Amino acid sequence: MVCGMEGDPRILFSIGNKHPQGAAEDCFNPTDVTFAPDGSHLFLTAAPYHYVMQRSCKDGSLLSKFGEYGEGKGQFRSPSCVVIDSEHRRILVVDACNHRVQVLALRKRPVPLLCVGSHGANTMQFNDPQAAALDRRRGRLFVSDTGNHRVQVLSSDTLSFMFSIGTSGTGAGEFTRPNGVAVDHDRDRLIVVDQYNHRVQVLSSIDGSFLFEFGSRGTQQGQFNYPKRVCIDHQGRIMVTDTNNCRLQAFSPEGQHISTFRCKGEHPSCIAFDEQRGLIAFSSDNQVHVIGANQWLPHTLYTWSIESHHDAPKRLKDVVVTVTMLRSVAVWSVLSLLPNELLFLIFEMLDPVAFVPLAAAERSSATVRERKCFIM
Repeated sequence: MVCGMEGDPRILFSIGNKHPQGAAEDCFNPTDVTFAPDGSHLFLTAAPYHYVMQRSCKDGSLLSKFGEYGEGKGQFRSPSCVVIDSEHRRILVVDACNHRVQVLALRKRPVPLLCVGSHGANTMQFNDPQAAALDRRRGRLFVSDTGNHRVQVLSSDTLSFMFSIGTSGTGAGEFTRPNGVAVDHDRDRLIVVDQYNHRVQVLSSIDGSFLFEFGSRGTQQGQFNYPKRVCIDHQGRIMVTDTNNCRLQAFSPEGQHISTFRCKGEHPSCIAFDEQRGLIAFSSDNQVHVIGANQWLPHTLYTWSIESHHDAPKRLKDVVVTVTMLRSVAVWSVLSLLPNELLFLIFEMLDPVAFVPLAAAERSSATVRERKCFIM
């Protein structure tokens, strides 16, 4: 644990060493970062390690890791992306050099379940896939099939093929090595980083049709130089790692430039947004940094909403809503001074188990014990 990008007060904490020695704790060359559903830790992939790490969101310490080098189930060759499927209690890992997606059970020690895909250019074949995004509303998994210059759409239930988006090219709806993907659930949009075309394309997440694009090659605001990854925040703002320009860029849902976060000569590659607490995690060179969205994007405060906390159990949401209603009536009470965000954190501390979602059928005493073990 070191302080990266020294002197920038917006950084809450950093993970990894600026000059790594090759150990897992150094988090050398991070390739993906994803927040756990409960916000307690991060899932990280990093070259040249062929496994997935879990690191604490409190101090960045290494909690555990899973996977090893190989081509079998539970083995990886340069995993490039981790997606958490809370509804099905699964972890989806884009296994880049094995040209497939692996599925593992979401537990303290993830258990391999199945692998889908193989090397090739046909349906359900991949060529160096780099990223994936889950459409919770429509039950779809979007996988950037980078070497085949397309995005494949799978059912999130069965991981069966649904349809493909794009071909090789520079026109609308065409890609040249697409990389990061993200889903804007509120607007039914798919955001794709068209890496080698130095732009971002916005498509319909319903049928993959082209909507609009923004960006071109350059160094000015709104331009890119080999961008890699993208994430969407609670307001639909689009955040892109503008890798070779050594910066992050934020855009409105319509693609208008909002703000730039400069990485002081370091090359950001991956980025993620935590809906639970309004945090942004991104990698630059050999480190992962965590910042508050409010500390970067001015005049756009993070506010608590039931919809943004889709992983919280219903009983916890009901308590917060009830207290919120009481507060609106009791204008002069202490409750009236507490923001929703603080209420949510208070109830989380009172019931820390609540943030590991399970199906109703699994809510037995044995399951509760397992859930307590899962929280790290």
